[in-house]
Amino acid sequence: MRKINALIIASVAFGAVTQAKIDPSKYTQTITVESASIQHKTTGATVHNSTPSILHPNGGARVAQTGFSYADVIFVLGDSRYEVTRPYGLLLEPGEYKMKFDTNQWIEILVPGKEGKLKSCRYKIVAVEKIAKESAQH
Repeated sequence: MRKINALIIASVAFGAVTQAKIDPSKYTQTITVESASIQHKTTGATVHNSTPSILHPNGGARVAQTGFSYADVIFVLGDSRYEVTRPYGLLLEPGEYKMKFDTNQWIEILVPGKEGKLKSCRYKIVAVEKIAKESAQH
């Protein structure tokens, strides 16, 4: 529980820091998002045994799966198709977005947030492939 609380606090603090420093002029690349999906990966299971009761005289066991969710986004930039991922990610609608390279493994995509304010979502690059110019235009 402490780890979850620490993760939530760190995420909120990181989000607050990145929200305060957004300069849209630094997002110089225009990308076309082709698809986005939320994935769930099961990492294991936990068995909870219960004591016998009137309803369950022999006791019982409840199995809870453990895992995590993440967003996969596929977009085109120039003559390359990128696949990026983000834990607990935002599901982007297909269309055009502004982005910038954060490092050689990370990008930041500028998306509209609540009340029309722009926010930056950071994604990790997991795959890049060169595409023919004809398919990049469609």
